[in-house]
Amino acid sequence: MAVFSALKNKAKKSVAKKAPAKPAKPAKKAVAKKAVAKKAPAKKAPAKKVVAKKAPAKKAPAKIELKKVLDAKDVQLISDAKAAVLRQKEVLAELESRGVTSLGRIPKKADKDLVDEARALAISVPQLTEVLRKKGLGSPSRILKKAEWDLIKPKEVPAAVAKTSADGKKVVTNMMVKKLNSKKLNSKMLRLSLQKFLKS
Repeated sequence: MAVFSALKNKAKKSVAKKAPAKPAKPAKKAVAKKAVAKKAPAKKAPAKKVVAKKAPAKKAPAKIELKKVLDAKDVQLISDAKAAVLRQKEVLAELESRGVTSLGRIPKKADKDLVDEARALAISVPQLTEVLRKKGLGSPSRILKKAEWDLIKPKEVPAAVAKTSADGKKVVTNMMVKKLNSKKLNSKMLRLSLQKFLKS
């Protein structure tokens, strides 16, 4: 803008010098020149269109259908993942109560074990979750039915306990007889051992 205004001022001065000889005509010419100058602006170079490269869209992981029927291995994986998530929450809560706010900082000696465990869990829990997702088992928060929990429930082995009858006498259970038979005792030894047991 400053350049154009300087040119206009020069044009006015030159017109003013010529004006005393012919006052009417030069004024019209100056106005005509100004109008021409306004009508023909300087040519601009055409703007180049810049094509921005788009980043490739991230593909969402393919949805894997959940397994409806689980076997013992599947239930064990889910159970392990649930335990890891629960332990991670416990460790983080304990660290927070001790005043540890960041796992990246160097911990005190008393907190070092917990911080190391929290760091390990921060890596393993997402890996377990990914394994579950890829196998079609869902996430660690999947709710399991009682029948599914029974697949991994340890079988109870009845202990060899001497039962007492209403009379107060000890009763020999089948478990005890099987135990004695497994030792390959002959019948005489078997009777003697049963007699000793009943006397005690």
